Amino acid sequence: KTLFGFRNSHSTINQAHRVVDVISISLEKKHYCSCVFLDVSQAFDHVWHVGLQFKLKKNLPSDLFLLSKSYLTDKHFQVQFNSSTLGTAPIKTGVPQGSILSPFLFNIYVADQPSI
Repeated sequence: KTLFGFRNSHSTINQAHRVVDVISISLEKKHYCSCVFLDVSQAFDHVWHVGLQFKLKKNLPSDLFLLSKSYLTDKHFQVQFNSSTLGTAPIKTGVPQGSILSPFLFNIYVADQPSI
């Protein structure tokens, strides 16, 4: 309801209009109005795979869950500097940057966050 990133008709301009409308209505009714804005730094990098998979398993048919699980698991990275290459390490958190699925997966991950 209030998550505005990565969704059609949910741009920052739409959200700004929504905030102004809520504030205007509150002022007209002489109610108090408080706002909290949250910009999560490197949000895609901090998605916990186990938690996301738990949510996907509850909400997706088993074949789609297994596909999404394979998309997230058994991923590794390797650091290369000049001509030296270090060993590989597993990727345990985050959704791939630039992927068309990443905003969808992130939205599922944060969808049940508490609201005020």
